[in-house]
Amino acid sequence: MPDYLKTVLKEIDQHFSEPLCLEDLADLTGISKFHLAREFKKYIGMPPNEYLIVTRLNHSKTLLKYEDRSIEEIAYSCGFHQVSHYINLFKKHEGCTPLKFRKEWHDNL
Repeated sequence: MPDYLKTVLKEIDQHFSEPLCLEDLADLTGISKFHLAREFKKYIGMPPNEYLIVTRLNHSKTLLKYEDRSIEEIAYSCGFHQVSHYINLFKKHEGCTPLKFRKEWHDNL
């Protein structure tokens, strides 16, 4: 994997809660956004935006398991700007709502 992709992964992993766009990530590495998107998908298996969403959702799952914050607070702290968008993405990726995920996690303890 090229070093510039490692840099992009690190940037996403450390700043996932902030607004990130392909142009900014490309500027960080000094390559075109088209080349970055193509190489990212080639090496990581998904586009940068999907990786960002998965990273945000994975962090939100940790918060749902171990913190008592509201769904709204968790959504915003993970970089989602609309709670409904967060819930829809969560449902698409996990097969259930964040609230159901939290309840099932606590019921299985």
